[in-house]
Parts: sequence; C-alpha cells; structure tokens
Amino acid sequence: MASLTRVETASASSGRSPLPVRAAFARGPRRFDAEELLVDVVLHTTVPVPVPRRRRPDEDMGTELPPRFFLEVDQDEVRVIEDGGASVVERWARGAVHAVLHRIEEDELVLELRWPKSTRGGRVAAESSAEAREVAELLTRDTRARRGVDVEADAAFGELVSATLPDSLRLERHRAVAGLAHLLERGERPLIVAGASSRYIDGIVVLTDRAVRWWSGGRRSPVVVPREEIRTARTETVADNTDLVLEPFSGRAVRIQCVQPPDRAKAIATALRKDPEGPAAPLDALLAKEPNDALSRTVRPQLARARQLLRDGERPMAFAAALRGATRGALLVTDQRLLWVAAKGEPISIERALIDAVEPERKLIVTRLDVSMTDGERERFDAIETRDRAALIAGALASAPA
Repeated sequence: MASLTRVETASASSGRSPLPVRAAFARGPRRFDAEELLVDVVLHTTVPVPVPRRRRPDEDMGTELPPRFFLEVDQDEVRVIEDGGASVVERWARGAVHAVLHRIEEDELVLELRWPKSTRGGRVAAESSAEAREVAELLTRDTRARRGVDVEADAAFGELVSATLPDSLRLERHRAVAGLAHLLERGERPLIVAGASSRYIDGIVVLTDRAVRWWSGGRRSPVVVPREEIRTARTETVADNTDLVLEPFSGRAVRIQCVQPPDRAKAIATALRKDPEGPAAPLDALLAKEPNDALSRTVRPQLARARQLLRDGERPMAFAAALRGATRGALLVTDQRLLWVAAKGEPISIERALIDAVEPERKLIVTRLDVSMTDGERERFDAIETRDRAALIAGALASAPA
C-alpha cells in the first residue's frame, strides 16, 4: 500500500487520545463480486460470447469515498475529511456506521465499512498507527453496541486487552478479541485475558468474575464455563506449552491449550482456586463445601442469577431447591435476607428483620416451608429439595448472623 500521511495527535505515551481522534485512510478495493468476476473472465477469453454487464446503481456509495481522506471520530459523529483537511466530505452520527475490522497487521489495517445511504459499503485501509487503531476500535465498538453488546463490559474488556495482551497477539487474533466481547453479559467484569487454543484452534481466553470464556471469533463454538461449575483448576505443561485444565463438579474436564503468555494460565488457575473479588465470593465458598453435587447441579442456573443480586458484603449461609407455585427456583438464606430466584421472572427478597416465623412442614411426599412476616403477609415454598433442607433453611433464619 502506498504511504499515507500520519496525523500526529496528543497520544504520545498516555494511552488513548482525547477525542476527537483523526487518522489517514485510503479507499480500498471494492468487495468481492462473483458475478462481476465471471463477466470479466468471459470478456477476456478469446471466445466471442456476448455477455451483458450489469449496470451499477447510480448511488454506489461503496466507491464514493475520496481516494485519500481522514476519518475523524468525536463524541457525537464520524467525519470524512478531504486529504488536505480543508473541508468535511461526509458526516455520520456515532453508531450509524457499521464497521468490521477485516485485517490488522504490523503495517496496515483494513476496515469494512457500511454507512447511511451506502448500498454496498466498502473497504478502507490505513497505516497501522496508534491513531488508526483507535479510530477502528471506536467504530467497531459502536457496531458491537448496536448489536446488543453491553457497552460497559465491552469497554472494560477493551481496556484489559490494550493494557495486558501482547501486541503481537492482539494483531494476530483480533477477530477473537472482537468476538469475545459479544459473549460478555451485562455487568460482567473481565479480570485476566490471554491467547489460547481449544482443540488446536487459536483464540482468546478471558477470566471474568462469572466465567472462563474462550472463542476463536470463527465458526468454532465458544467455550463458556461458569465459575460456580468449576471444582478445581490447574496448569499442565505439554510439549513445552502451558495448558489450563478446568475440572467441573460433573462431566469431563475442559482443557484450554497453549496459553500465551504462559504465566497467565497459572494466574487464572490461582484466581479460580481462591475466592474471587466481590460479593459473589462467599457463594462460591458455600458451593465448594456442598457435599450434594446433584442438588448443586439442579439449582446452579438459579444460583448463578442469585449471584448477581447479592449485595456488597452479603454472606450466603444455606440453600435449597424449592417451588413457588409451579415455578422451580433456588431458596437462598444470607446474613441479610431470604432470596428465592428462578431462571426467569422476578425474584423474591425478604429482609430477615421482616421475618416473624418460619415453619417447615413435612408431608408424606414433599416438604414445604411457610414464612410469616411481621406485617401479616405469608410466603409458601413447596417441594423443598432435599427434604432435610427445610429445617436447614429454618435454622439458618433463626440463627443470629455472624
């Protein structure tokens, strides 16, 4: 690619540039068109076959960008500025531009763009400067947000990648980095990121406060292992490579291969072996001590949702499976309240100070729990599983929080 003019901004060594950010781009080749290629091949053969060439739309915005231009991004809009910088050719609102990073290398990056009124979009290329990468990241992040990716989780993941992932891995596996952002749930906090493989396909692995996630960004299905399902984690050295092995409470072990840098595998395993930061840690400790693996598996999805409802410093004490009406959920006693959480629907939260009495009742087939409140209201939970858990829940509520 011909040399492009670089635009110097205030990004010297302080990381990201203040907005607006501007970088030089050049119009790239149009998107591959099988029909047009076939027509060209036929027209260049020696056989005189008349082939009509399809007429392009009059407004083919895929080829309307100037040969050379600047892309400038600020808080509200994206601007296409002519090469000399004298005038603005196009203005688009932030989020209105669909952008996918097609290729990024040490000396060049290529963006696939589609913008308002464009019929096909097109590719634009730039020297792989810090400014061009930042423009590309802003545009692709806007695109992910429009597709429903949580903005805060995406931004936190991007900052973690920029700060801790070696530049060579960021370039080589940029599709996996962008793809992993789509897996993050609302409010999920990424903690450690590394390059890694699964079944010999290269990708990226990230440890969050909720799960271990791996993806290649391609057709291979992502690997997602919730933290509450991980019994132990360890590292193994295989042919001079470091693997991360996750042992679940049930089922086969999950192996994440060739972690790069290798010390990240140990860091992830260590973080999984101790309580994670934040209010979810005591729940993990409670599950780790649980002798009834079958019960843990039964209510694990509901407990995963309860994890997000725990307050700072709130300490889980006991849990059970229980029906409320016809809906199965997890009943969780903490030092502050009684929680009932189903996979869907609104949870039930009762402060301990409002609970007047708890009465377990063992029937012939099932056991239920009646909860009376100081205001006269009552809640009933049926089919407590296992049956002895009704007394455990009642005892936990009757005891004074430590």
